[in-house]
Amino acid sequence: LLEACHAANVPVLLVGPAGSGKTSVVSALAERAGKSWNAISAGPMTTKADLFGFRDAHGIYHESSLVQQATEGGIFLCDEMDAANAGVLTGVNMVLANGHIATPDGLREKHKDFWFIAGANTYGTGANRQYIGRNALDAATLDRFAVIDWDIDEGLEAYSCGIEKPSPKLSPAVSGWRSPRQEVDAESWLNAVQK
Repeated sequence: LLEACHAANVPVLLVGPAGSGKTSVVSALAERAGKSWNAISAGPMTTKADLFGFRDAHGIYHESSLVQQATEGGIFLCDEMDAANAGVLTGVNMVLANGHIATPDGLREKHKDFWFIAGANTYGTGANRQYIGRNALDAATLDRFAVIDWDIDEGLEAYSCGIEKPSPKLSPAVSGWRSPRQEVDAESWLNAVQK
C-alpha cells in the first residue's frame, strides 16, 4: 500500500506506535526506488526556517533538507509530525498540493518525483494518554494525506524468534491493515471516511 502511494505520488501519513518501523520503512523504500531521502524530527520548536531554509545576516540563503528534496525529486520524511506546531506545518500545504514550494529565496518549482511522507503516533487530533505531547493539526494539512495505519507486525516479530504467528493482512475493501476478523464492507468504510 505504501509503495502504491509512492508510485502515485500521494503524500502519506504513517500512524503507528513508537518503534513500529516508520522511519526504517521510508529508508528501505527510498533505497528500493533509488531515490535520495532526508528527514526532520518535528516538535514544538520546529520553525519555518527548519522546513524552508533561511537567509543569514549576510543575506545568504541556506536551503533546508525539505527544499532540497522537493526541488531535486527525493523523498522527505517529516517524522513526529503530530508533535509540531500546527501553524508552522500549514506552510507545507503548498508543496503537498501544488507544484511549488515557497522559500525565503522565492518560489521554487517542485520536482515531479518529490514525495512527502509523515510519521506520527496519533492521527493529528491532539494528545492522548500515551502521547501527551502531541498537537491537533490543521484540517487543511491533514486533508492532503492518505493515512496508513502502521502497527507493529507481531507476526514478523514472532517469525524472527522461530514462532508461527499470523501477520495482519491488507484488505483493499477497507483500504488498510486489518486482521481477518475485522473486515468491513466498502460502504461502511466510505461512511466512516465521509464522517
